[in-house]
Amino acid sequence: MEIKQRNEMVSSLRQLADFIEEKGEDLPYLNISIGAWEYGDYDEKTYKHIPDSIKGKMAGYARALKPCKKDFSGQSFALTRKFGILTLRISASREQVCRKIVTGTRVVPAYTIPERIEEDAEWVCDEPLLAIADALEA
Repeated sequence: MEIKQRNEMVSSLRQLADFIEEKGEDLPYLNISIGAWEYGDYDEKTYKHIPDSIKGKMAGYARALKPCKKDFSGQSFALTRKFGILTLRISASREQVCRKIVTGTRVVPAYTIPERIEEDAEWVCDEPLLAIADALEA
């Protein structure tokens, strides 16, 4: 994050804290989550994603966020850190961080949508990022 963006974020969070301190009794319980989605780097000439750029960035975020936890939900891989009731979450496409291994397929019967075949898969995240994140969870 650039210094200007950092300063704006800090100022905005202070404004929010002041607002909650002043008007909090008039508000419902707030569950605040701050997040970012990492898209990785793109080649400016081809506009294509540069392989492995997300892995390196997420490894850096894991170091910056420690202690943090990794979370796999749906198609995303996320690093999260709690600050009391606040959550900071940095996410990326699971396919960009981990390796998908299809273990089989299954037929999902038609209910409200037509019958379809879905893959059963497991995700193997064998990059150093996982070793870093694992070490940080303790």
